[in-house]
Amino acid sequence: MTSSEWIALISVLVAALGIASAVFTQIWQSRREAQRLKDARAERRRERLADEKLRLYSDFLTTTGGYEGFLWDQVLSQGDGLRTIPGGGDGDEESHHVDVRTDAYNSVPDLLSRISLVAPEEVRTAASDHDAALRWASHVMSLQVVDDDLYPDRVYETDPWEEVRKAVDEAGEPRERAVRAMRADLGSDTDTPEHAPRGGTSVACRK
Repeated sequence: MTSSEWIALISVLVAALGIASAVFTQIWQSRREAQRLKDARAERRRERLADEKLRLYSDFLTTTGGYEGFLWDQVLSQGDGLRTIPGGGDGDEESHHVDVRTDAYNSVPDLLSRISLVAPEEVRTAASDHDAALRWASHVMSLQVVDDDLYPDRVYETDPWEEVRKAVDEAGEPRERAVRAMRADLGSDTDTPEHAPRGGTSVACRK
């Protein structure tokens, strides 16, 4: 081959390499951009899921906390001889108690169903255990109220409300497990959220 032919061949090869390099660069950049968009979408999904979990966990703890506070109020008022059983009074305090109890029973099953779709097993188990313990405590309390109504003059050798206190107090353990599991799932290293109270009288009652 003559020198001019070699020059022409080299020019063609250089042009081909340039085109190939440009195509490769474009493909690589396109793939990198596609991966970036994929990662961004995944991050947004994680953020949305975390926000949804935070709302669900907060709603659950707030609702069950109010209900637990209601149960402790009943225990304390019965122990003092002051009855504030739902339907047993016509004041604002009694109306508030009825609303708390109704809200808890109506909303907790839905919250548990939604939690079961997004939460890990530790959260699901502890939340269900806490709800079951509160409902059992409510059942025990209801039986004692009925017994008091049927036999108002009965004399007890021991405090008849002790079993009620025990049932309500035992509902605290699964709640603490639920809080720990929820915090771990959310990656939180803070204390129990202020918006998730257990009820203003529960601590005092146990002391």
